Amino acid sequence: MKVSPSENAAPAAGPFRWWHLIAGRRLLLTLGRLALLYVLVVALVYWFQDGLLYHPTRISPETELANVASGRYQPFYGQPGTPEFRGWLQKYENPMPGGEDVAKGTVVVAHGNAGLAIWSHHYGGMLEPAGYNVMLYEYPGYASRDGRPSEATIVSDLRETVRRLDAEGLGPVFLLGESLGCGVVASAAADPTLPVAGIFLGTPWDTLPDLAASRFWFLPARYLVRDQYDSVGNLAGFDGPVFIVLAANDRVIPPRFGQRLYDSLPGEKRMETFNAGHNNWFGQTDSRWWREVMAFLSGEGQTQVTMEAAQPASSEKASRTKIPVR
Repeated sequence: MKVSPSENAAPAAGPFRWWHLIAGRRLLLTLGRLALLYVLVVALVYWFQDGLLYHPTRISPETELANVASGRYQPFYGQPGTPEFRGWLQKYENPMPGGEDVAKGTVVVAHGNAGLAIWSHHYGGMLEPAGYNVMLYEYPGYASRDGRPSEATIVSDLRETVRRLDAEGLGPVFLLGESLGCGVVASAAADPTLPVAGIFLGTPWDTLPDLAASRFWFLPARYLVRDQYDSVGNLAGFDGPVFIVLAANDRVIPPRFGQRLYDSLPGEKRMETFNAGHNNWFGQTDSRWWREVMAFLSGEGQTQVTMEAAQPASSEKASRTKIPVR
C-alpha cells in the first residue's frame, strides 16, 4: 500500500503544546529566581547577624555619668589609674550605725542585648540588703566603651573584669546574667580557673543555635550562627551552684530552652518559673527573695526560696513554680 508523505509526517504542534512548553520554562525561571532570592536572604542574615543579636546604645561618658548622679555607683576600671572603663560598681554600705562596711562578695551583672549596663541599677537595691557589692558590667562596643561586641571579645573582657575584682579583694564573685547576659556569663564560667562562686541566670537559652533555629525556622539558622553561646556545653564542667529563673509567658526566649539548660546542669541547682514575660519577671521579686537566692548561691545553708511575705512590685500575680535543690 502506498503511503502518502503527509501520513508519515509528525503532527504539528498545536497551540496547547506550545503554551505548555512556555509555561514550563516560566515555572523553571520563577523557581530559579526564588532560589536565588533565598540564597541572597541567607547570605544577608549571615553577614549582618551581629545586628540581630547585639543592639548597643552609644552615649558619651558625660551622659552616662548623669544617669548615675542620684545613685552610689562609681566607674570601675580594668586597672587602677587607667581609663579602661569596665562598668559601674556600687559598694556595700552597712545600714547599721557604726557597722563595718564588709561585703559578703560582689555580684557582677551582665545585661541583655540592648540598652546599657546602668539600666540594671535596680539590682543594687535588691542585692545590697543581702550584703553584696553590685558591679554592672558593660559590654565592649556599648555605651562609651570601645570595641565591637562578639562572644570572643565580651567573654574575654568579662573574665578579665572578674579577675580584677577578685584581685582587689572584692570576692567571692558571683555572676548574674539576664537574657543575652546568661550566655555571656555561662561562656565566661567555662574557664575552670575563673574565680566564680555561683551563677544566677534570668530567662536563659540552652544554645543560641537552638534558639535561632526555632525563631528562624525558614532558614538554616542553626548552621549560620557565629557566636554559639552554648550554655549547656559551657556549664557542663561548672561545679558551683546555679539558680535559674524562667518566665512562663516569655515570647523572646520560650521557657523550654531554659528548662533544657537546667536539665543539663551537673551540679547543685535550683529553678523557679514566674508567671511573667521576658522583661517583667524582676518586678515579682523583692529584697527578701534575693537574700534567699544569694544564701543558696553562697552556701549559707538556706535552700528554700519563698515569697510568703513578699509584695510584688508589679500588678501581676506572683505565681510561680519551684523546683527543689538537687
